[in-house]
Amino acid sequence: MDDTMKKFLDKLIKENYVKINNSKENKDYLRKAYVFAKENSTDKDTWTGSIIVNNGKIITSGANRFAPGVKQTSDRKNRPKKYLFQDHAERNAIYIAAKEGKKLDGSKMYMPWAPCPICANAIIISGIKTLIIHYDKVMKTPKDWVDDIIEAVNMLLESKIRIEVVTDKIGECEAKFRGEYWKP
Repeated sequence: MDDTMKKFLDKLIKENYVKINNSKENKDYLRKAYVFAKENSTDKDTWTGSIIVNNGKIITSGANRFAPGVKQTSDRKNRPKKYLFQDHAERNAIYIAAKEGKKLDGSKMYMPWAPCPICANAIIISGIKTLIIHYDKVMKTPKDWVDDIIEAVNMLLESKIRIEVVTDKIGECEAKFRGEYWKP
């Protein structure tokens, strides 16, 4: 396994650009994101969920899934087309908040994996101020996503988005990543 992502994230933690925060609150909301993903993702290989919180209240949740009304064909559920038809969890949550007229200024996003650059842009523009990720899931980043994830994290830091990472086990949930089931 390529250790580029580990070296990158560990360096950010060591240099205090990313803070470790294993609070009960962070673990509880990450667990909710994992559970939401399992229950709502339309991706057969990878479940990804996000929860947006402000002042201790969940504003919205998202999953990697098809938009309502879009036909879920076998062709569209598999690579490479799945990336065109299934939205990422971060944007899905942000779009739902926009549709419902909910402002995200100053909110926190709980997202077990780290975002891609397109999702990073959405996070920045939406007004989300803190992103909480799960170290164990980020370490599962496939080689073909590493460069994009690194760029996205750099974009967030440049835009003064606070990034916290939970390094503890989350417990009481199940995840699926690239076809592999695991216990976060």
